Amino acid sequence: MRVLDFSLIERVKRKVVVDPGTGCWLRHGALKGNGYGLIWQGGRARLAHRVMYEAFFGAIPDGKESHHICGSKNCCNPGHVMVVSHQEHMELTPRSRPWTHCKRGHPFDEANTLIESNGRRHCRTCNKERFKAWEGRQSEKCLAMRKAQKARYKARQRGVQVELVF
Repeated sequence: MRVLDFSLIERVKRKVVVDPGTGCWLRHGALKGNGYGLIWQGGRARLAHRVMYEAFFGAIPDGKESHHICGSKNCCNPGHVMVVSHQEHMELTPRSRPWTHCKRGHPFDEANTLIESNGRRHCRTCNKERFKAWEGRQSEKCLAMRKAQKARYKARQRGVQVELVF
């Protein structure tokens, strides 16, 4: 029989708001930069959802990870935490699935995707836009060089020595 640490549970509950729609226990105390709730336990900051899971169900086995079924990082409801292997966690986590669009919103489909030999994907549309921008900058440089060369040529015709600086 598991003995619950009520002082710990009370500490967590003081900084929790229950979402009636989802049942999530949303942690509004200390949060990590990535959005996970934190609680001070045993002289160090620990993830609140793991602490709560361990308080209700026992330690998470070595080699296993905790996964939020609800998808809310700051939820510390132990009923919303599932213990899974790393492989299962990657399959369940949306960010680990292949991206369907590039960061500018263009689709990664057969016609719009360049694939490197190492498997990295690039958006053809973004590459074209980057090339056009680069080409525009190069055109400005070329125009400036041609203008300077023309000025130097005209100066030579008049017998004046001009040094070009780029």
